[in-house]
Amino acid sequence: MGSTFGGINTAYTGLVAQRRALEVTGQNVANANTPGYSRQRVTMQSQGAGVQPAVYSRYEGAGDGVAVTGVERITDGFQVARQQVEHGNYSAADTHAATLKDIEGTFAEPSENGIQESMQDLYNAFAAVGESADPSASGPRATLLQAAQGVTDKLHDASTNLDQQWSTMRTTLDNSVAEINTTTQTIADLNLAIKRNTQAGVPANELADRRDQLVLKLSDSIGAVGRPGEDGVVDVLVGGSPLVSGVSASALSVKGNTNPNQLPPDPPRVTWGMDGTSLSVTTGTVGGLLTGMNKTIPSYKSSLDSVAASLASTVNAIHRTGYDTDPTGDPATGGEGRDFFGPADGTTTTPVTAANITVRITDPAKIAASATPGGNKDGSVMSLIANASDAADGPMASYKSLIGNLGVESQTAQTRLTTRKDVATKADEAVGSTSGVDTDEELTNLLGFQRAYESAAKILSTLDSSIETIINMVRG
Repeated sequence: MGSTFGGINTAYTGLVAQRRALEVTGQNVANANTPGYSRQRVTMQSQGAGVQPAVYSRYEGAGDGVAVTGVERITDGFQVARQQVEHGNYSAADTHAATLKDIEGTFAEPSENGIQESMQDLYNAFAAVGESADPSASGPRATLLQAAQGVTDKLHDASTNLDQQWSTMRTTLDNSVAEINTTTQTIADLNLAIKRNTQAGVPANELADRRDQLVLKLSDSIGAVGRPGEDGVVDVLVGGSPLVSGVSASALSVKGNTNPNQLPPDPPRVTWGMDGTSLSVTTGTVGGLLTGMNKTIPSYKSSLDSVAASLASTVNAIHRTGYDTDPTGDPATGGEGRDFFGPADGTTTTPVTAANITVRITDPAKIAASATPGGNKDGSVMSLIANASDAADGPMASYKSLIGNLGVESQTAQTRLTTRKDVATKADEAVGSTSGVDTDEELTNLLGFQRAYESAAKILSTLDSSIETIINMVRG
């Protein structure tokens, strides 16, 4: 038969357990709007009879109450891992889409101030000279040189803007990696604190929340994922390699060129600080930056250079066949045509690019408009150049192809970004549905714990009254 006073202890354990549950409920409600907070739940275990089974051992009591075995942090490891992966994918897609948007801003097509309009103005100027009643007149020729200068200025600006965009991304990469190193060290420190608390039996739920928020931050920045370890620690992996291993963090660094015109053979990359080996990063903001610097921008810059080279080669090839009105030459024949465009250094060996293309002809009289020497009334060479604007493999067609490809790629990137964002949002919602605080649920729990606490107190009061009755009976 159980002791009369045993019921007092049972009621007391109920008071303690329900009070702890009320405290945890209060913590949940207080952090209902705290980003990254995972709701908590008190785990309780009923306490049975304190006897060992034996032939002559009997226990007729109802049990020894309840014990709080811990405060559980409600999370779903699968959902958290999926959230980290999707955040990395979304950040990479976001950076890639932003890179293409910036490139679109560089070309600003279609626009009255774009390269395409300037090239059309140039071809129109060639046609104006060729169709002029007097192709040797200086007015249309001066207009032609101004139009040519306008095209080269546009090409220079576009090339410079791409270089500046690349340099900005390179600086962003340096800053991102520096921040990643700070974050990884903080995660390692938190892992150490969590490990010590766990081993000492002290709850570390809030520390785990803060740590997991930092892991998610690394997912955004470099596509990191967490892997649970012993004693509550989390290892952080990038490309399958540990960035944080328990209480130790590995530092990263950035290697490679800082000049966009010196990409091969030393492109920007992220390396391990300890030995300088390259780290495979394909997602996260860093993955998007590397893709932009090593593939996207160089690709469009190369295409722009090809347009400039094509413009120079096609115009030069026809212009060399003509004759100018240079008064310093033979007045009867005029000078032979020369290169209309060329590189800025004045050589014939340096490849023409968007950055160095220059108008070689500065004197309107040296424009070789005539196909035949002597008369200088023939503007057929100019007409030939103007007609070349429609060539399927000419600079105009190449530029239109560049803009078309950019538009398609940017649109595709925006569509992919929208999809990635939706997927990441759903992953966030899935995590929130498990770990987030539902105030209605907490209110329901609050009422339940309150009633249980009041009931335990009532039991205690009833037992006290019963014991007092017994004592009064003994007193007689």
